[in-house]
Amino acid sequence: MTQPIASGLDSLPRYRLAILASHPIQYQAPLYRKLARHPQIELTVYYCSDHAVAPDKVDPGFGVAYAWDIPLLEGYRSCFLRNYSPRASVSGFWGGINPGILKELQVRQFDAVLVMGWFYATFILAFVGAWLSRTPILIYGDSVSIGRRPWWVRVLKRMVLTSLFRTFGGFLISGTFNREFYAHYGVPASKMFPFPWAIDNETFFRQASLGRQKRAYTRKRWGIPLDKPIIVFCGKLLPRKRPMDLLQAFARLELDAALVYVGEGELRAELECYVQEHNIAGVVFLGFVNQSQIPLILSACDIFCLPSTHDPRGTVVNEAMACGLPIVVSEGVGVWGEGDIVQPGVNGFVHKIGDVETLRQHLRQLVADGELRLQMGQSSQRIIGKWGYHECIVGLLEASRYVRRVH
Repeated sequence: MTQPIASGLDSLPRYRLAILASHPIQYQAPLYRKLARHPQIELTVYYCSDHAVAPDKVDPGFGVAYAWDIPLLEGYRSCFLRNYSPRASVSGFWGGINPGILKELQVRQFDAVLVMGWFYATFILAFVGAWLSRTPILIYGDSVSIGRRPWWVRVLKRMVLTSLFRTFGGFLISGTFNREFYAHYGVPASKMFPFPWAIDNETFFRQASLGRQKRAYTRKRWGIPLDKPIIVFCGKLLPRKRPMDLLQAFARLELDAALVYVGEGELRAELECYVQEHNIAGVVFLGFVNQSQIPLILSACDIFCLPSTHDPRGTVVNEAMACGLPIVVSEGVGVWGEGDIVQPGVNGFVHKIGDVETLRQHLRQLVADGELRLQMGQSSQRIIGKWGYHECIVGLLEASRYVRRVH
């Protein structure tokens, strides 16, 4: 009798993986669903806070109540750990104190625990729990070495992080500057695994295509002609994002273009006053826009700009690239190192933080040259197409194999 041919999946190693994250995040939920469907991964995600899924949450950056309009908890196993912090939040070290992670790691005996950073007290508890339960630790985040700190801060960080990093089994690398950050603190290349800071590219490609079909309708709602180039800023209107740099550069552009701000924040009133006082035409403030509408907005625009002082990754850059836009960022946005997603002269430009004149020149070049915009936008889509969840899964499996072999 002929024996059935095995599919090969049964012979592949399986990994019981825990992920510890601060709270549900719109960029990460689709990745968790992908991981949960993979035949080699049995996933449980632990959250320290229900921020973003609790009703009527007010984000301190946006300054408005909101609820994301995409599913954040569907398609994967998750658990909210009880938070004992008297000042619960997702932005401070003591905002999350969830000792339940100790018991979970001890009882469940995972093959590895992936901790999404180290800025929460609970994450330190997880390190202790992993040590007690002999669970290998994988670490993932967007930490970079961009910017200068006082010498004593640098010395203290070097002492603490060098010692801490020796205890971790593997490091998932989100980008070029993230890799350099870990190398700076003595992490060997053999313990680093690619895990790009990614978005759901497939969904964005599809929705951006639909958005381009509605481009004329969307622009009509904004009062912007179809043939006028639009520069778009998408993010919280906060000082560290430097939206005023963009407005000042736009005001001196001396070309017919429009500027669209997507997002809310403390600087909105100041930006609007500047527009009125200087009689700047073609500036539109859309306010807070929910996640499902972002591709529609971006695909109606022509140039994306993020001039931040400090933005380790700036996930919206991925979104803009998936929508086929050329990118203009400051050196404070950690997406432009060699091998990263913004490649100067290929799909965008990079300027020094606060250099409004160079920013103006870069924007002027793109506004004036439609062919350059098209070429750079196509390059953006090509580059980001290789920077997605598939690469994340491959890197995570490599890291899981490594820690199983050496643990």
